[in-house]
Amino acid sequence: MKKWNKGLAIASIMAVLSVPFAGAVAAETIQGHVVSSHPVEEGSTLPEEHVTSQGIIESGNGSKFVLRGQQYLHINVQDNTVIVNEKGQTLSKDALKEGAIVEVQFGPIMLMTFPGTVGAEKIVVKGETTAKEGKVLSVTKTEGDVNGRVHVDVDNDGNINNDVVLNISKETYIMDKQGVALKLADLKEGQKVKAFHSLAMTFSLPGQSHASLIIVE
Repeated sequence: MKKWNKGLAIASIMAVLSVPFAGAVAAETIQGHVVSSHPVEEGSTLPEEHVTSQGIIESGNGSKFVLRGQQYLHINVQDNTVIVNEKGQTLSKDALKEGAIVEVQFGPIMLMTFPGTVGAEKIVVKGETTAKEGKVLSVTKTEGDVNGRVHVDVDNDGNINNDVVLNISKETYIMDKQGVALKLADLKEGQKVKAFHSLAMTFSLPGQSHASLIIVE
């Protein structure tokens, strides 16, 4: 019988455990807190410095907020977080309000909350939107730059004067409350939605505006 090589066995086990798999999450303990980086896809590697994610501020204040867009995250704004506009001009935390379009840079460590929590290193405020809540009255598919139009009965009050028709493009983020990405085809009549759209709106009745983010409730 061959002699068991303890060192070789341990090395083999460590090699197997080190192979990433789809949906795996790298985690470690720092000062008693379990922390995690963003999910690792098969064949990918963790970022060495920082990650950039763009989206809309759904809710929060200057110290922390919920970001929805490329990712669904809780963002903590730290004392050393740099906040600027696209020209590089320094902004105060007051700019981090509901509807703001932001690009957030953060490190690879993420607290294992839902959604995940990260500390922002830099935030670039790129614009703003306005929020409307209501019920979907109709969904129409179109061709060209606008993929579809969604008529929303704002406040579900049956008053067409305050309704909005949302133009959906490939830049529009659509997701459910849990942050799961949806498609235009998933939007149905009768659904309750919270929509963030451009400040620019046509003078038609109801007005039309480009949708940046639609959350299906």
